[in-house]
Amino acid sequence: MNPGGKMCSAATIALNESNDDARAIDVLLAAYNGALYIEEQIRSILQQHYAGMIRILVRDDGSTDATVAIVRQLMAQPLPANRQIELFERTEGVGHVTTNFAQLLALSSAPYLALADQDDVWLPHKLATQMQAMHALEQQCGAIPLLVCSDLRVVDSALTLINDSFWGLQKLNPTWINDWRDLLVQNVVAGCTSLFNRAALDVILPMPTQLGVFHDHWIATAICLHGRAVALAEPTILYRQHGRNVEAAHTFTLAYAGRKIQSLFTIIRRSQAMALQLGQRLSFSSLVWRKLKLNFSRFFL
Repeated sequence: MNPGGKMCSAATIALNESNDDARAIDVLLAAYNGALYIEEQIRSILQQHYAGMIRILVRDDGSTDATVAIVRQLMAQPLPANRQIELFERTEGVGHVTTNFAQLLALSSAPYLALADQDDVWLPHKLATQMQAMHALEQQCGAIPLLVCSDLRVVDSALTLINDSFWGLQKLNPTWINDWRDLLVQNVVAGCTSLFNRAALDVILPMPTQLGVFHDHWIATAICLHGRAVALAEPTILYRQHGRNVEAAHTFTLAYAGRKIQSLFTIIRRSQAMALQLGQRLSFSSLVWRKLKLNFSRFFL
């Protein structure tokens, strides 16, 4: 095993269009007061160019707007072949997006799982392209935890292009997923692009919601430690920025890096806690060095 997990293939691969085996996918959509954009997002998932079953599991976290009503309206309409929508509601209080996704993971049953935010738009080829990459990984690696992620196209609230590459905007190197320790201190995997197999649940769950770590960071790091991941250079999502994003896209600048340095102690302590939860003990100084090294390299990307 190399530092990033089981060696199977390069982390970033290019794909040609081809037919994809029809395998069921549960799309896990965490919702909270998403009435403004959730219908457009769900429709983009229903219209995927993927022949297999797609079951959208929506879990609402106590919305006070029309989110639930909109989802119910969509459920009542005729759906395309091999498409289903199921709705789960939190009846009291409001939780956290990570807790919401943890609950959705427990509700899933398909052999493949994909995460979805409520305010994006999926490009039509997203799932077909990612499943093609997943099948290639399975042939090379077998039944180990596997993850496929991709770049995103950053857009504004009206879907007007801001930047054709989220990784380019934030100066992130997707090959950092080759080493789980790099991913530990600098996540490059946007959860909304993640597709993983059922074997990954064995290392993802239970999700340590008490650590204050976002779900996508935990999922990617756990899979990269125990299995393998690939990052597709082709954007598969319109990543909508509207001022109320749980996680927003920021241009990586000297000023931005400076603000992050002020939080370095917190970031490293959280990284240490994540490592311990994964059964790995890493020193504070080694993680500081790794974090600073990666951030310095971002200025040259």
